[in-house]
Amino acid sequence: MSRQPLPNGPRRAEGEEEDYTFEERKTLDSIVHRNTMNFQLKANYASLTGAESFRELVQNARDAIMVSYNTEIHTVTERNNTEIVYKMYGRSTGTECLGYILFRGNDGRGIVEVVNRNSRLEPYHLDLGGSAKASNKSLAGVHGEGLKIALLVLQRDEQNHAIRCQTGGCSWLFNFTTQGKLVAMVSRLKDGKARNKERHPKGSIAPFNPCYKKDVRFIIGEIKKGKNDRGEEVRRSAVKREEFESWCNTVLSFQELDKDSVLKTRHGEIIMDPKHRGSLYLKGLLMRRSTRSCSASMTGRPLKYGYNFENGTTNRDRRALGSPEEEGRSILAIWQAALVERPELVGELSDILNSSDPQWAEVSMLSVGLLPGTADKLAQHLLSDTSKWYYSPREREENPGIDTVIASLGRQGFQLTVDYWDTLASYGLIRTAKKGQQGRFRSAATVTIPGDHFAQQMERMLQACLRALPQTSSAKLEFVKAGCLSLRAFFQDKDDGLVRVHERWLHRATVRGEFAFLEDVSDIYMSVHACKSLLKDIIEQLEDDPSVAHDSQASVKPKERQLVLAEQRLTEYAHQCSTLALKTIDKDSTIVVTWEVLNSSMGNPSFEVALHDASTCLRLKDKLLAQDIDEKDSVCPSQVHSSQRRATQSTQTQACCRVETVKGKARVDESIKYAAKFCNVKRGTRYFAIVYRPEKPSSFVVVSNMSDLLSATPEASRVPSDARAEPQQTPSYHFTRSQAFPQTPSPFPAGRGIPHTRSIHVQGIPVPTFAGGYYGGNPQWPSPQMVNQIPAELRRQVNYRHPAQAIPGYLRGNGVMGQPFQKRHRTS
Repeated sequence: MSRQPLPNGPRRAEGEEEDYTFEERKTLDSIVHRNTMNFQLKANYASLTGAESFRELVQNARDAIMVSYNTEIHTVTERNNTEIVYKMYGRSTGTECLGYILFRGNDGRGIVEVVNRNSRLEPYHLDLGGSAKASNKSLAGVHGEGLKIALLVLQRDEQNHAIRCQTGGCSWLFNFTTQGKLVAMVSRLKDGKARNKERHPKGSIAPFNPCYKKDVRFIIGEIKKGKNDRGEEVRRSAVKREEFESWCNTVLSFQELDKDSVLKTRHGEIIMDPKHRGSLYLKGLLMRRSTRSCSASMTGRPLKYGYNFENGTTNRDRRALGSPEEEGRSILAIWQAALVERPELVGELSDILNSSDPQWAEVSMLSVGLLPGTADKLAQHLLSDTSKWYYSPREREENPGIDTVIASLGRQGFQLTVDYWDTLASYGLIRTAKKGQQGRFRSAATVTIPGDHFAQQMERMLQACLRALPQTSSAKLEFVKAGCLSLRAFFQDKDDGLVRVHERWLHRATVRGEFAFLEDVSDIYMSVHACKSLLKDIIEQLEDDPSVAHDSQASVKPKERQLVLAEQRLTEYAHQCSTLALKTIDKDSTIVVTWEVLNSSMGNPSFEVALHDASTCLRLKDKLLAQDIDEKDSVCPSQVHSSQRRATQSTQTQACCRVETVKGKARVDESIKYAAKFCNVKRGTRYFAIVYRPEKPSSFVVVSNMSDLLSATPEASRVPSDARAEPQQTPSYHFTRSQAFPQTPSPFPAGRGIPHTRSIHVQGIPVPTFAGGYYGGNPQWPSPQMVNQIPAELRRQVNYRHPAQAIPGYLRGNGVMGQPFQKRHRTS
């Protein structure tokens, strides 16, 4: 049997096959008397509440008005004992009311009308996907399913309200089939009967009587028979006034809000009214309201305020925006626009962003949604309080001493949340306390190195350590006046590098206080420990040396290895420096250079010893590493013309500078003794010695004090006994005539290296006793001449051995190594 075409359908030409895919769209105009329309929507299709279903009807009416009149809407509320009406007016259409929502009822029960002018509801609008709202971003509805869902929900058992609609000259009566599916009975209305029946009663506050041909009018709550969602016969119930008022809470414009509690922006509104705190709206229609147990935010975090979004997409049930990211960005956009209108709100926004308990939903997209201009305003607000320094919990974990650092900056610590701090830091508006110290360090004024021995020794040792490190070999060392800053040293990687050190490390008393040393500790010991501490700070700031391959599985990291090597160099240097001495013998015509090396060195290390004339070679005292000394440094400059230098070189070498190679012999003791002898030295000349290991380029150069040969007369080489007996209060490297090497106190404890001494006083002259027959490093030990001045009966009580008589090195007559000296004991 062939299908009969509709009266208005296209005619099939003769011989043309019938198109079974063609379907004519149903319209109200095609309905002559009545028609039953069945929809494929089951009663349990959606899970909205009655209030949410009412919201969908209001949204549908508002969207229709905006499409018909192309205007924004504002609402006016009016009520009396039996009626409540919300009148909708266009902002650009004058005083004509474009629609309304009305409750009318006696004894608190009645009907609800939702009316919008100049619109029409067609049957195809109730098809799934039958709406064209998705293409209009100005409408609150996007999916076009709100009306269909509202028709289902309002008729279910929970609400059980009858729904009727008048539009296009027809009346729609909605119901459920016996299978629980949505059905509509559409019938054509007669002019006179419809016009008289649908008029409002006398005295009604309704703004106008709807036109059943031109307008759309929904009536909810008429008492009549119908079927529930299970297909059972029921009697529909009226709408209670309280129920209607609860429905109206879903529409923001129906609420009585204090104007000062709503901040309007082009992106939406911030609702600070406590009654609406935690509620989210889209275009004035409620999406979701927070409860004590559940937040309206998709992030699950509580909301500090309510928000009405001007734009956005929603999910199918219109309870949230499309994603948590869209929600977070939209909230921040509203706040950022609000700060433009009301800059004083920056403190309120800052408090929200910095709250950790609770952590508000407003900050969920802080890291990607905060605009630079807003970040600037927040930073200006925070930094206006100059007594505070802002840090994050992560910084406290990484730097447990942050309180000390902040106090050294003259501030009080104030903690920001990680997200808030990181966001401001990403714009370069805030920095860590460590960076703050470094910034002040960079701008601090440099200081001149004091002339005292401790400061000079500290500067030399630290400079040598830096020269030995590949990353800082060319770095410049500066000491700065950094006040109360707790930062000790800072490496600045610019040009060839710059290392800045706090000036307090140049002062003996300050360093002693830093480490709480015992009172009798020596300067060299304090210097070594201070350098180790500073070097550790500097190495931690360095990048790994790219030229050195490193095994990621190795237990010792490159920086640890560098620190260990530096400590080894410092220890060896300190021992050599504290034992290095110059002594004149053979009526001041020969200088003997003596020193000791810790026995921790493998094998028998060899040294080169250079004796230099201070008047021509003083610059060589600045040499730091063995690699810094070359062959030309073994010859003193002279006034001889360069063309004659080759002929006179041997004479200069004999007269001024000499270099000896000395090789030690391993012994059972903790240290190895070395000595080198230089004969035929010139009288009236100040000499100093340099000791270094050529085979160890990164080893430190040890420089002696000056030894003066001022006169050819024996009397001139003697020093008054009272001057020699005067205690030495400050370590010094200055020699007076033939006085034997005044020493810096040894840093090494008993049993390590040089044995300690115990001084006794003989007729007011301090005389040490020596353990094991070797000099213990006391700066007050007397010269041989002084010992000879002691009465014989007292000298017998002293076990005295002069260091020159206890040298275990090897010397020949020509100054090179030979047979060992014999130990001679003075007893008379």
